[in-house]
Amino acid sequence: WTQADYKAAEQILQRARQEWRAAFPLPKGNHKALVSRFEALQQQLHDHIHAHYQANSDRKQQLIDSLVALRESGAPVVEQVEQAKTLQARWKSIGPGLRHLEQKLWQAFRQTCDAIFSERQSEADAFHAERRTRLSEAEAVNAEFQQTLATLTAAGASPRLARDFRDRFHALGDLGREGHAIVDTHRRLLREFDSRLADFARQQAREQLAAIRRLDGCIDNPDTDLSAEDSRTLAYFRDRTPLGSNAVDTLRNLTLLAEIMAEVESAPEDRAARMALQVDMINSRSVRPDRQALLERWCSASDKPSNTDVEQLRERFFSAIDRLN
Repeated sequence: WTQADYKAAEQILQRARQEWRAAFPLPKGNHKALVSRFEALQQQLHDHIHAHYQANSDRKQQLIDSLVALRESGAPVVEQVEQAKTLQARWKSIGPGLRHLEQKLWQAFRQTCDAIFSERQSEADAFHAERRTRLSEAEAVNAEFQQTLATLTAAGASPRLARDFRDRFHALGDLGREGHAIVDTHRRLLREFDSRLADFARQQAREQLAAIRRLDGCIDNPDTDLSAEDSRTLAYFRDRTPLGSNAVDTLRNLTLLAEIMAEVESAPEDRAARMALQVDMINSRSVRPDRQALLERWCSASDKPSNTDVEQLRERFFSAIDRLN
């Protein structure tokens, strides 16, 4: 009976009963043993069929019980869905049960499955709604960032401003595949901000350098009014030492140092002196001065001669310093 075709067995039983009824009335005689034999056989077949369908109904009820227990366990919905799918596959493999229980069992099973899948859909809907909200908020942050960039000035530019926008954007969390373009836009805005910040810094450095150069050309004039000068510019000229008789040579060496650091050509008449200076720097293993150190050394020299040679050196020096910006 483990390999029996119960549908065929049920059909055989029905046909046997029909044919048995069709055979009546029986001829006169003692048919008690025959009737008893038929009744016993058909009851035996009926019991096998009923037991099989009852077992199927019991197995389905067990699946329902497992599903209900799963539903009440509080397990994550994703886990419930996967187990429900497994139980659905097992349900399909069982086959029919008792007719009067089939619809009731199926409704109970389906109702619980539907509740699980409905909760999954609700969670998915809530997730997507939250994602859409975050996408909208991310776009709003980018729009505000873009507007800030459009009106950004040197006075208002600060790395902190970009950090604030970045922190607000990152606080929104993962934006998923739908947010790739928004993330790319945010990264572009950050790069643009950094570029603008660098431009402002370079411009401010050039403006300050121009102010230093202008003041360098007139600070030794006693008629120069220093009251209107910026304190940051004046700071370069605080501790000054007279150059003395070697003023031009000292300024020339500083100019050559600046041109070496900036990797710009020197005047043809100074190339030999430049080469000698470079060799001396290598042999002495001296520290190569940076832009700030060169500026401070130039500005700390007072009593610069007011002549064409010094003015040409000043032009070359500040041009090289500008290249180091």
